[in-house]
Order: sequence, then C-alpha cells, then structure tokens
Amino acid sequence: MLEIFALPYFAVSGVIGWFIFAPFFRVDSSESLSRGSITISDLLAIAIPVSVLFSAASWMMPGSIVSPWVQAIVIASAFGFAATALTAGLFLVPKTVEVTSLKRMTIVGIVAPFGILLMVGWIGFLIWACVVSIVYLAPSMIAIAAVTAGLRGLSRWACQPKRLSGGVSLSDVDG
Repeated sequence: MLEIFALPYFAVSGVIGWFIFAPFFRVDSSESLSRGSITISDLLAIAIPVSVLFSAASWMMPGSIVSPWVQAIVIASAFGFAATALTAGLFLVPKTVEVTSLKRMTIVGIVAPFGILLMVGWIGFLIWACVVSIVYLAPSMIAIAAVTAGLRGLSRWACQPKRLSGGVSLSDVDG
C-alpha cells in the first residue's frame, strides 16, 4: 500500500528537483558537485531562509504554545536547515565560471533552500490546501508550478557566464 503513495511522491519530487537544479549540473559536467569556498555573500545569504522560517513558524504556531523550549527548537531547526542549505548551495556554485556576489547570494539564499523545501514539502502544501478547502487544490498546484518555474529561472540566470565588455562571455574567450 505504501508504494501507491511513495512512488508517485518520489517521482514528482525528483522531477521538481531536476527541473530546478538541472542548470547547475550542465554548467561543467567534468567537475560537477565540487564544493565552492565560503564568501561573505554566502554568509549574508543565510539570513534569507532563516528569516523566512522564523516568520513561517510565528505565523503557524499559536501564541499559547510558545515557550522557551519551543523557541529553542525553532531556532535550532532554522539554523540547521540554513546550514544544510548553505552546504547544498556551495556544492551548486560552479567553480569554472566566475560567479558574482549577487548570483552567489541567489544560489545560496534562494535557490538551494527553497528548492530543497519545495522538493520535500510540496505534498504538505497540497494536503494543507485540501484540508482547508478542496477549492484551493487547483490554485495551490498552480502556485507550486509557478514557484518551480521561478526557481528554474533563477537557476538558469545564476548559471549564465559573466559577460565581458562588448557582449563577449567568458566561455567565448580562449586561454
């Protein structure tokens, strides 16, 4: 019975993940998934997923259950997820193409954490929509598709090589 639900979940999660992260694997196929070094922009980008998780936690939790232990658990899980997203983002940063600080912040702060959240949590969003009202099912599916397309666009933009003056890219220049 489990395979009826698990196999489609893994298949759709894999498709979502491939759709978002595929441009990073095509940048340099000879040295894919090699961790980049940490820069200041990567450390600044950690604030984005942490702040989103904090705001989501304060929005979802009722004020009556907020105790110091619950706050400590939320803080630990937010920073744990941010560390995981930072590590995944450093593996996604292409090493052979020069990446600007804005693109690095986009990869580490937006694409990696929200790509991971979307791959893992898309089914929870659909379940929430169906629990609230079945009318929300179609808009939530459209929202998942729109977020996936947005992350794909950011991924493709982050993987484009830096343009030199005159419209020549770094990949066009020899040696």
